[in-house]
Amino acid sequence: MLLATIDQLLGYLTWRDSKAGILLFSRNADFTAVLAQIQGCRRQAPNFVRHLSYASETGFRFALKNKTDSGREHVVTLLAFHVPRSPEP
Repeated sequence: MLLATIDQLLGYLTWRDSKAGILLFSRNADFTAVLAQIQGCRRQAPNFVRHLSYASETGFRFALKNKTDSGREHVVTLLAFHVPRSPEP
């Protein structure tokens, strides 16, 4: 799902767009597992260039090549949020 989201985002970005963001909301009870999957998944993106430092447990920053111009890079910041399910009444 995340790879499809990254690909969709790259389809929207123009040559002039240097920065973009992804907000990920998860209802998964094991949020630590979600964060681990993000870590591995973003490296699998076909246009992945490199990991960039980001001082947050639930935030990730990385560089991706532009879909049509491999000399152009986009910096993408992904922020993940845990949204617990409310208890059933």
